[in-house]
Amino acid sequence: MFGGIVAVIVAAVAPKLTEQSLQRIRDDGVVAFLVGLGISIVGAIVIVLLAITGFGLILAIPGVIALAVLGIVGSAIGTLLVGRFVLDVVSSSAGEPDTVVVAFAGALVLAVVSLVPILGSLVNFVVSTTGFGAVLFVLWERHG
Repeated sequence: MFGGIVAVIVAAVAPKLTEQSLQRIRDDGVVAFLVGLGISIVGAIVIVLLAITGFGLILAIPGVIALAVLGIVGSAIGTLLVGRFVLDVVSSSAGEPDTVVVAFAGALVLAVVSLVPILGSLVNFVVSTTGFGAVLFVLWERHG
């Protein structure tokens, strides 16, 4: 349920980022996943290479923190995506469900899926990586 709490916090603190990231996944989820995967791999390699050098360590530490924060935000976006999908499937009511309900529905589904060996880890990885990639896309469009 920690994922649900983080998702609610992210949606409350950055509602525009949340909506834009969710829309990015709906528009092109495969690309968002591939961007998230690529940046995760390249980012880890760059941070290790920076950490090897003495001067680069000054840059590596903020890099690790930035990747960790963006990873947590991306995971929260993924949780909200799963929650919206599940509620869209099971709900026939018109209108947007409450963010808290969406977040906890997504967290509950991901927690249940996590109980299945291998599949649970794979689903959580794909959901988090896709959210991470979507957040990077949105931030790049804003500031890039």
